[in-house]
Amino acid sequence: MNAEDLEVVEREIRRMEGSLQTFLDFARPPKVERREVDLATIVDQTLDLTRGRAAKQQVAVRFLKPAQPVRFLVDPEQMRQVLLNLVLNALDAMSEGGMLTIELTCVSDAIVQFEIRDTGPGISPTLEPRLFQPFQSEKETGVGLGLVISRRIVEDHGGTLTARNHTAGGACFTVSLPIQKMRSANALSVAG
Repeated sequence: MNAEDLEVVEREIRRMEGSLQTFLDFARPPKVERREVDLATIVDQTLDLTRGRAAKQQVAVRFLKPAQPVRFLVDPEQMRQVLLNLVLNALDAMSEGGMLTIELTCVSDAIVQFEIRDTGPGISPTLEPRLFQPFQSEKETGVGLGLVISRRIVEDHGGTLTARNHTAGGACFTVSLPIQKMRSANALSVAG
């Protein structure tokens, strides 16, 4: 085997490991381990992971965030998994280029929200009613569990994950998280 063949084998093994981990996460969700973090940092880390792919596909990336840090009590690994899944789905929808926008806002004193918007073709009418059901995917390599697991993670944080199409085209996924009032010395704070 030459180096190129080994690279293909290694890539396929990683893909299969990823699929297996997705099934395991679906069957046995990990426990939520919350820590206070700046949500913008989680978005920045997610975009660092996907920057190369976005550039290769000629997708411009825009991150809109509040001027002040948004400190929030979440499981950072799980929330990064949600954002990574939504960003990768958006990139899948824009294989020929486009614009990916992530907006982080404090909607009110009680809600923090992420919006992930793309300029792809949007959610197909045939998939829309089944979007958050297990094993529903229109991708050739899709398992159909990414959105199901993402929604479960968001709901485990007391929030909601919704999807809609823009009238101008493209899809918009919204993660809304409630600001929790903590009684301990590690009280949750949202600066802003």
